[in-house]
Amino acid sequence: MGFKPQTAGQIILPGELIEKCLDIPEEEYRLSILENWNQSINQSIKELAKNRDKTSDLFKGAIWALICAAILSALDVILSSFLVK
Repeated sequence: MGFKPQTAGQIILPGELIEKCLDIPEEEYRLSILENWNQSINQSIKELAKNRDKTSDLFKGAIWALICAAILSALDVILSSFLVK
């Protein structure tokens, strides 16, 4: 998946946090930081789960393709041995 990068969550800039929380008490400021951090972490985890599922599906497809290639190769060897005689 390195050749096709995907988004991995929202990035909250410190300037945005300061603008939103400039005129509130320190406790509310800290709480808002934790809430924003929690939301971005949850979004990142959901996107990582999607990427994991997609990678898993691709891996399963690759395994099936490898199995089919091995079977076809074995059939080729068997059929060529019958046709040569």
